[in-house]
Amino acid sequence: MVSGKAIMRSKRIKRFRKPVIVQPGRIDRDRVVVTVLDAADVLLHTWPKPNSRARHHAIRAWRARLS
Repeated sequence: MVSGKAIMRSKRIKRFRKPVIVQPGRIDRDRVVVTVLDAADVLLHTWPKPNSRARHHAIRAWRARLS
C-alpha cells in the first residue's frame, strides 16, 4: 500500500479528470474530491461504514488511479 507521505513526495499530485462529489456522512454535507489525496482523506477518515462494499470498491478505484 502507498503511504500519504510517498504520494506527497511525488513530483505531481494526480488529479481526477472530473471532480467527484461524495456524501460521506450527512446528506447535506457534500464533499468535492479532486485529487488522490482528497480521496485518501475521505476513504481513510470520513467514510461512514468502513467495512462496506462501496468503500472497498472506492479504494480499488483510488489505488488504480495511483498507478
